[in-house]
Amino acid sequence: MAIASPGEDVNRVVQEAFNARFGKTSPVEWRRVQGVYVGHFNMNGQEMDAYFNDDGELLGTGREIERNIIDEKTKATISKRFGEWDILQAYELTISDESPVQFIFLWNPKFSAIIKVDQCGSIVQIQKKKIKSSVRLKKTVMANEKPVDMKTKPIM
Repeated sequence: MAIASPGEDVNRVVQEAFNARFGKTSPVEWRRVQGVYVGHFNMNGQEMDAYFNDDGELLGTGREIERNIIDEKTKATISKRFGEWDILQAYELTISDESPVQFIFLWNPKFSAIIKVDQCGSIVQIQKKKIKSSVRLKKTVMANEKPVDMKTKPIM
């Protein structure tokens, strides 16, 4: 059974839809982001997210992916377009029955960026920010390998 995290009420329809789709998994941490219910859970050893609307319709699923899973073509395109940027984190999002897209979080000493890569290898820059303190960010990256707040993960 999906269990709401403290302070989050989960719509009963959403909870039932989750249980029907994913069965009994480890406890689910629910949060509401931009009007969408996001359930974070573990399935077969893989951390996953499921996105539902108020009617219990599954909008999509997502998961963090290891940097080494990113294909060589995509890495080459990133290198060509962004130069000496480091890949910090990658997130794969599958919306309904569409092909998955990857959101890749990049970093260099002056900027951070989020890019979207589709199955054909096309890249769209979603966000680019100037880093105020690259020393602090670099220390965060080296300390825990999770500098990006995953509460800001892309929502369809």
